[in-house]
Amino acid sequence: MSAINSKQTPSTSRPEPGADVQTFKQTITQIDQTSQEAFDLIELISDLLICASESTKFHTNPRLLRNALQAIHSIAGDAQNTINCLAEDVGCNYSESSPLVFDRFPQVVEPLTSRGVE
Repeated sequence: MSAINSKQTPSTSRPEPGADVQTFKQTITQIDQTSQEAFDLIELISDLLICASESTKFHTNPRLLRNALQAIHSIAGDAQNTINCLAEDVGCNYSESSPLVFDRFPQVVEPLTSRGVE
């Protein structure tokens, strides 16, 4: 009897040697690209905010800071979701053991929650 039944499709047969390695390499490249693009955008927004903060009129436009922070939040969230999906596709996604990442940063969270911000 042959190792592969004639009724088996190629998808149910064993992958070719090195196929997993190639898939991992492609996934790592995609993760690297996604993270570099996100970090470059966040760095650009941060640089713009630093330059803008040196202006005497910076404090008169609070929407500028709010919009920049919303953009950073959106970029970070999109990158996180994309990277997590790519990692899940190859069975390597990270699972946070702590219920909230903010648990590690009480100095940031406590002042917000004391003012009713959640």
